[in-house]
Amino acid sequence: MTTAWKRCADDYDCSSKCVNAYFNRNKGGCAKTIKDKCQIMSRLHRGGPTGCKKPTTIKYWRTIQKCADAHKREPLKPIIIEITLDGIEQ
Repeated sequence: MTTAWKRCADDYDCSSKCVNAYFNRNKGGCAKTIKDKCQIMSRLHRGGPTGCKKPTTIKYWRTIQKCADAHKREPLKPIIIEITLDGIEQ
């Protein structure tokens, strides 16, 4: 028997709606001075619903930002792998 969260996690549309709902529900706790959606999403991801208020999430955001900036100069090469639900390649 598959649980509802697992079915949703395995479905791109469902999981995207879930992530967006989380973001929209919690972004109001971020300072109005933070305009960058990537920063807000990163800090909420790292620190939970009050992530934008936690100073510890600033370092995480800077790490994400450096990584993104580096890949703007040198794009990532796509990696294609196949996995099953239990993580074993077939």
